[in-house]
Amino acid sequence: MKKAFALALAVLMVCTMAFAVSTGNQTGYPGGTSAADNTYMQSIVPGQSIVFTQEELGLTDQNWGKTNGSFDPKKNTVALTVPVGSDLIASQGWVRTDETTYKYVVTTKANETSVLDNNADIIISGVKVTVYGVSAPALNVSYVKDVNGVTNYTYVTSFDELASFSAKEPGDNFCPMNAKSEDHILAMCFDYGRKADEADAVFGAGGLNVANMDKTGKILYTVKAATVDGQYITSGSWNQSVTEDNGGKVTVSVPLKAGDKIYFGTVNYTTLSPAAQKALNDNLTKAGASIKASYGYGAEQVIINRPAEITVDGMAKGYNAYMVREDGSLQSLSAKFNEGTGLLSFGGTLTGPVIVTDKALTATTTSNSGNSGSNGSNSNGGSQNPATGANDIVGVAAALVVITGVSAAAISLKKD
Repeated sequence: MKKAFALALAVLMVCTMAFAVSTGNQTGYPGGTSAADNTYMQSIVPGQSIVFTQEELGLTDQNWGKTNGSFDPKKNTVALTVPVGSDLIASQGWVRTDETTYKYVVTTKANETSVLDNNADIIISGVKVTVYGVSAPALNVSYVKDVNGVTNYTYVTSFDELASFSAKEPGDNFCPMNAKSEDHILAMCFDYGRKADEADAVFGAGGLNVANMDKTGKILYTVKAATVDGQYITSGSWNQSVTEDNGGKVTVSVPLKAGDKIYFGTVNYTTLSPAAQKALNDNLTKAGASIKASYGYGAEQVIINRPAEITVDGMAKGYNAYMVREDGSLQSLSAKFNEGTGLLSFGGTLTGPVIVTDKALTATTTSNSGNSGSNGSNSNGGSQNPATGANDIVGVAAALVVITGVSAAAISLKKD
């Protein structure tokens, strides 16, 4: 599987939902227009996660397993039953979200080709939660029911009702899979993929044009050839050229050919956590370095799930380029200065903001094999998902920034 890029949805958004994951039928995904417009269940973008709060799992500070008076993940065991789609799960486990709160996060694998088709690719049929030293489970609930030998699934009557759906108390509405409809929305079944768009990414005389570009990573575009002024164009590039507050013009060019599958996201330094921003600022201060140019540091910028060729105007020999990771650490992009042209150049699949500095900073490089070293050459590797910021197979901590909820009180991640 091709490593995905990171559509750095790094800013958590508070949602009025409490259980699980963003659905394709919310903003930007009108239902009922085609088989790919997920109408009958929630959709989940590859790399996104399904999140349970402690309360949804039947756990409160009155009954959860503790060590020294505090919640202890090792003493609160969650067992999900996933009869369909377990191979699409990259990781699952407790994630600490603040000083007193944990969430149970199920992160899906990154994938650059899966599209929505109204089929249940992931089904959660039940959950059981046990507490250390307590014989009775804190929660033992099923989301399926056998009716005359046919498996029925819990459902709600509209996508709006997902806001009040309870993973702890799912209710008594069950229907067979073939009864899914606009008033039978399967609450614990997930269509895994992106909405397919075969028409809106088309080559023009100046490169790739994308009509009504989706920047959330939820739409998978197929690049189309086109005839322009009598010439049939089958290859070209997607281009961006910006000058942010802190310096030189940055030009991003992504080579493409007809048939390529692409999706877009955004990067924005201001959406990183305060801890991540502090880590970068401390790095700059320690080196006595200044930022001379940037992409996604001074303003939100668009990224794409393909290797980019990047050039920066007005730089000097000895300048360095880095990509800012979600935690504020840096990946070296091995910039090279051409004394003949006066341009700084580097490349890679962007997964975070880019900065160019006049002095070297503490950084690592990530190889395609996932090995890392200090201040080495850039492999253009990275294994993050552009639409979510989640790694291909990532620890659950990173997953929290790529989620939205589906019930009454949880966090969710950046979405439309």
